[in-house]
Amino acid sequence: QSTNGSVKKCGVFKILHEKIRKEKKFQSESSAFRETFAEAVIHNRDLEQYLNKAQEILTPLKVLNLFRNIPDEDIVLLGMTLAAGRPEDLIVTRLLVPPLCIRPSVVSDTQAGTTEDDVTIKLRDIIFANDVIHRHRTTGAKVEMILEMWDYLQLQVALYINSEVSGIPPSMI
Repeated sequence: QSTNGSVKKCGVFKILHEKIRKEKKFQSESSAFRETFAEAVIHNRDLEQYLNKAQEILTPLKVLNLFRNIPDEDIVLLGMTLAAGRPEDLIVTRLLVPPLCIRPSVVSDTQAGTTEDDVTIKLRDIIFANDVIHRHRTTGAKVEMILEMWDYLQLQVALYINSEVSGIPPSMI
């Protein structure tokens, strides 16, 4: 049993689930949510003042797991059919990579080496970001570093699919 709060888009690639409400009937769930931050508050007392405003960010992995847990009989309620696919199929988990023959390298007259096309450059950026996230997770890097690279990866995938994505702050590009 879980509280259904409103879901809002905040920022370019963030989705916020406002599941913690101030109403009395949600007080036990709100307390349980705040309790998950007990260890963090011990190490950083300044967090305590922000706990009443804390909300859940729906990451792509969390949404993927939510979609995977939707029972088959509820798929029709979403306006989908099992023959057409399940909700988790709407989350990008793999990218198609076009063969080299349609994304050729061009020998550059002005610089040594070759000039790669935009698709190859974008694929390189995606692979780089994915590799950095993997290294950060295995070496125990700070959460901020992982989240920053996660946002960068999402941006690169969005630009790979549609290079004219709007609403992206210049600092992210």
